[in-house]
Amino acid sequence: MARGTLAAETVQAARRARYETIRGTVVHLLAGLSTGRLDLTKPANHQQIAVAVTRLRRYLVETDEVPDPLSHELQACADAAEREGIAVDLLAPAGVIPALPVDIRRALTEPIIEVLAATATRARITVVAFATEVVVAIIADAQLAAPIAATHDDVQVAQDTEGGLWVQSRWTGLSGSPS
Repeated sequence: MARGTLAAETVQAARRARYETIRGTVVHLLAGLSTGRLDLTKPANHQQIAVAVTRLRRYLVETDEVPDPLSHELQACADAAEREGIAVDLLAPAGVIPALPVDIRRALTEPIIEVLAATATRARITVVAFATEVVVAIIADAQLAAPIAATHDDVQVAQDTEGGLWVQSRWTGLSGSPS
């Protein structure tokens, strides 16, 4: 198989996977809206929509060629929340964030997205990074209906409600170059 054909097939497969990911994020919400079954006055439905909107914003920037993709994606999440009137303080990362595959970045940002969707007025996001570890944390005036579960085996999620909602996602790699 020619290199050009293989590259084209790889790009097409990545596009299909991305389309299915986006489709899975919004199809049930769009179906509910179109049939009138989704009651927009219910806070839980509003929160689901906020999660979907923020995920879409993250998906849109995942392939941008930037020096720090994780911070870029977190900024997209913060921007989505700020459009909803939430004051978000996204601090510059402490340490240098290693190159992380998109599935790890998604697993690190997913808890942040869920908290931002439940936030009433303000949130603060921090990132601490080492060559083999990245920790993303958020504290917000939010309440979740259920604990946040990790979405990847290599990312752990912890949370506490003392003094506001605090949620942390942590990736610990076995080497300096995750794969």
